Amino acid sequence: MSETKLTVEDLKKSISTIRRRIDDAAEKAGRNGSEVDLELAIKTQTPATCAAAAVALHELSLPVLLGQNKVQEAQATFDAISATMVESKVNMIGNLQSNKLNNALGCVTGIETIDRGKLINKISERVRPGGRFADRFPEGFDVWVQVNTSGEETKSGCKPEEAVELAYAAAAAEGLNLRGFMTIGAHTSEEAKIVASFEALREIRDTVLASGEEGTAQAKDLSMGMTQDLEIAVAHGATRVRVGTAVFGKRD
Repeated sequence: MSETKLTVEDLKKSISTIRRRIDDAAEKAGRNGSEVDLELAIKTQTPATCAAAAVALHELSLPVLLGQNKVQEAQATFDAISATMVESKVNMIGNLQSNKLNNALGCVTGIETIDRGKLINKISERVRPGGRFADRFPEGFDVWVQVNTSGEETKSGCKPEEAVELAYAAAAAEGLNLRGFMTIGAHTSEEAKIVASFEALREIRDTVLASGEEGTAQAKDLSMGMTQDLEIAVAHGATRVRVGTAVFGKRD
């Protein structure tokens, strides 16, 4: 984990700078900045830094929304933030192995990386009424379908052609709330390719919303855009951007 010591005030400054970038991008796109949430990507950050980030968001009157890549770090993050008494959400934004699922459901509030039907079924078994984690999620467990819209082999996510049916399965699964879709933009300096990867996700989302299928009416989120491409993502409909480097600095 990163050993950089960042104070609440340090984090408030960097978060405010990112928030201005989001708001400016939204204004240029004819949108309201309030339509776009900031999710802090806290991979490799110490529990103390994660807790400070939660407090910083709270003091800025922003949603306390954190994204964690690894289950073992998510548990430490959950414990540290719980001690601050700040109401928060900690979602999984990294690839999730089925054998880590119980540990994840014990500490996260949502999973943004649903990429296969088996994972949907296993989560549903655990969070639906009578399931092991049903009491923790009385209103259902929030999920997002991750789509590999760039086609890059290094990226996780289902194939675009599989995304709609996977979304229908998640939306219909007992105990799950399908909130939307997630992608990582194309890793390139060619803006057209980045745009295409974001537009592909938006088209999938729009198809699902227009379907009228059970449980899809709330699947409006587009979790896309990071430090390097958030302006492009906001211009193409992002409702959530995941930012780490611009807030915490480069990872060790």
